[in-house]
Amino acid sequence: MPDPGLSPFRDFPEDLIRSVFESALEDPDDLNWECAMVSKAVQRWVEPLLYRQIVLNTTKRVSLLHRTVLDVTTSQSSRSMKTQSFFQTHVKYFCMTTVDPDFWNLMFDIFLECSSAICNLYCHVLLNAAAAGSVPKLRVGEHAVWERVHPKRLRIPELMFTPARRNFNQTVFKHVTHLDLYWRPTEDSNPWDWQSLSLLTVLTHLCFSPSIPPESLPSASHSLRSAVPHFPPALIVCIFFIPYTQDLSDAYQHIEENGPRRLKDDRVVIAVDFRYWDEQSRIGLESVLEGEIIWRHSHNNSTEARKDNEGPLWDRAESVITKRRRIS
Repeated sequence: MPDPGLSPFRDFPEDLIRSVFESALEDPDDLNWECAMVSKAVQRWVEPLLYRQIVLNTTKRVSLLHRTVLDVTTSQSSRSMKTQSFFQTHVKYFCMTTVDPDFWNLMFDIFLECSSAICNLYCHVLLNAAAAGSVPKLRVGEHAVWERVHPKRLRIPELMFTPARRNFNQTVFKHVTHLDLYWRPTEDSNPWDWQSLSLLTVLTHLCFSPSIPPESLPSASHSLRSAVPHFPPALIVCIFFIPYTQDLSDAYQHIEENGPRRLKDDRVVIAVDFRYWDEQSRIGLESVLEGEIIWRHSHNNSTEARKDNEGPLWDRAESVITKRRRIS
C-alpha cells in the first residue's frame, strides 16, 4: 500500500521525490525539520541529512538531543526509526560551543556517541584555566572520546589538552589537515612540544587564534615563533589571527612582529578583525593591507563566522601566498 504521506507525489518516480526532499535540506543552518513529519518513508530519507551537522550552542539543544541519542543508542524508544549506530554513521560535522558548564557532561555524552564519522570538529568549550580545572575529566588525555574521533578539520582550545598531552602525537591529530588552535592566557607553565608538529604529515592549514587581546597575544605569538621551524613539509599556510584588532593601540606592531618578514617564512599570513580591516580601508590604507593580511570575524560562534571558517578564510590566506610568490 502506498505511503499516504507521499500521495501528492504519487505520479512521480521515487528517486525524484527523494531528490526534492533532499534539496529542501541543503542549507544546514536553516533545516526544515518538518520534512521528517511527512511520512515514514520521507523520514528515513531525510534524517541522515538532518543530523549530518550538529551544533550544540544552547542548553535546550543539548538536553533535547541527549534524550534523542539516549533513546536511540539504548533502544528505549519504540517510536524511533533510527538504528543504534545511526549517530555513529551519519554525523559528519560536530560543533560544541560555550554553554552552562552543568551541561558539559551531557554534551560530551552526545559527542562520544557521534564520534566515529566526524570529519569536522569545532570544539569551543573549556575556554579558560578556571573552567579546565573545574571540569578536568573532559580534556584530551582524560575522556575516552579523544581516542575515537579522527577529524580532518579541527578547531579546539589548547586548554582542552592536559599538560602531559600538549604535543601532536595524539590520536585526535592523526588525520587533521586543517587545525585551528584557540589560545587563552594561562598560568600553566607546561609548554607545547612544537617539535612534534612535524609529525603531522597531512597537515596543510594551521591557525593560531588568541582569545581577547592583549592578554593572550604574547602566549600565542611565542607559540607561533616556536612552531615555525617545525612546520611539516605539506603545510601550505599558517594564519596568525589578531582578534578585536581595532581595540589595540599597537595593532600594527603586532602585525609586523608576527608577519612573514620577521619570521622568515612566507607561509605565515596575518588575519585581523573584519572591522579593523574595514576601518583601514575607509581611510585609504587598503594598499598596505592588500597582499599582506586578510580579515576574519572575531565572534567565531556566529553562523556567519563558522561558514567563513570552513573555506573562505583559508582561500583568502592562500591567495595572499600566491600573490607573494608571483611578485617575488
